[in-house]
Amino acid sequence: METTFDLGAILIAAVAVIIAYVYRRRRRVVVPVPEPAELKIEFNQDNERWEVRNSGKLAGRLIVRRGQTITWDLGGTTARFDFPTVLFGAENETRNESTLTLNVSSNAPLGRYVYAVNIDGQYAEGGTPPDMEVEDY
Repeated sequence: METTFDLGAILIAAVAVIIAYVYRRRRRVVVPVPEPAELKIEFNQDNERWEVRNSGKLAGRLIVRRGQTITWDLGGTTARFDFPTVLFGAENETRNESTLTLNVSSNAPLGRYVYAVNIDGQYAEGGTPPDMEVEDY
């Protein structure tokens, strides 16, 4: 039994596969800019502790994306923030202003990052301790 191949059809199929591959590689993927996240640092009168809050609840884990803007409302207090350097490109920030706004680094590795907020020698809670997770969604 002899098998014959249509070289013309094989050549056309191979060229179509190559064109599709090149087209996919050149196509730009536009990723929408994520909404800014706004966190508030408040003193809880009931348990006499500082807390990081998101929409009125303990912040817990905040899911963020590279390039996303994060704003902390300090409520007029002085706070020291300690971040992993890879998260924002800055290790510590001390602020006595009303807000602190930072952008998640465009090359921040994906993963979970714990950070600290210190107000007058007391650490703020927010899921104990507050943390962020950089995801690629």
